Amino acid sequence: MRVPESVATMSSVARVSAEISAVTVTVGGQVEGNINASTQVKLLQSGADTGAKILWALLIILLPVLGMVLYFLMGPGRGKAV
Repeated sequence: MRVPESVATMSSVARVSAEISAVTVTVGGQVEGNINASTQVKLLQSGADTGAKILWALLIILLPVLGMVLYFLMGPGRGKAV
């Protein structure tokens, strides 16, 4: 089996670093996905009207991290923003 030159020239430290980065990205994506799903479930269970739920859902989907933070700080049932 022939090893690509870019991999063959990498030091063992660089290979380990690349593998750790790949695992970190994968785990981070899974955590973010789970939090996103939890946020959407809480949104669906909230007492907000349908229009507000749609707008919050779009915000959470289009801007996942920022949308989740904003929802938990200012979403339905959170009172007035400071």
